[in-house]
Amino acid sequence: MCPVSAKNFNEDLPCISKNMKYCVVCLCFSLLIDFGFGIRGFSNYLRCTNDSSLPARDRDTECERKADIGSCEFFDCYEERFPCGRCGFAANPERNFCESFFRPQNYGNFDLQGQRWIESVHLCLNRMLLSLYVQNSVTCADSLTIMTNALSRCYRGISRLHFCEIFQTNQLAFMLLYDSRDISEMLRAAEELQEIREFCGMQDNDIPLSPIHK
Repeated sequence: MCPVSAKNFNEDLPCISKNMKYCVVCLCFSLLIDFGFGIRGFSNYLRCTNDSSLPARDRDTECERKADIGSCEFFDCYEERFPCGRCGFAANPERNFCESFFRPQNYGNFDLQGQRWIESVHLCLNRMLLSLYVQNSVTCADSLTIMTNALSRCYRGISRLHFCEIFQTNQLAFMLLYDSRDISEMLRAAEELQEIREFCGMQDNDIPLSPIHK
């Protein structure tokens, strides 16, 4: 038998004893997930730390202009100059939500403050990425580390638009950024949005049931 913490215990799962909080199915599934992510994460780490730091393309003034206006196209420019794929930030869909945010059907789900926040965040991220783009060499590992830190700073550090206030009134809009047809994507969404609610000091019952903003 495999013990499962009370936090993860689900009354609907087939368990040997509900009082003992034992559930073989739940634990074995969790172990497989943790093992798989661990192997994948370690192999990705080794691959990314060995990536070349030399640029594949010269700087482009049009690309730099796109960075100055916060265009999602600048992420493609960066990837063309420093190709890192999933080892980097620009082409990594797990970190770069730019196109998803600005897709009309998603952008329109946010209220006016939320739309202003989206624009400010991506202008912030583009300018941080531009500071790397102009360098003569940048490793993929360094690029990823710097941009992951920038992501937190740009999302949460814009003083005029407090992130938690934006999130409070736009939770459903954030949820719809994820692909509901992909179970792994929705599990990721649930985990990430729960982390945000905890960061903002919100309870689960703070999730709004009202329609999306129009």
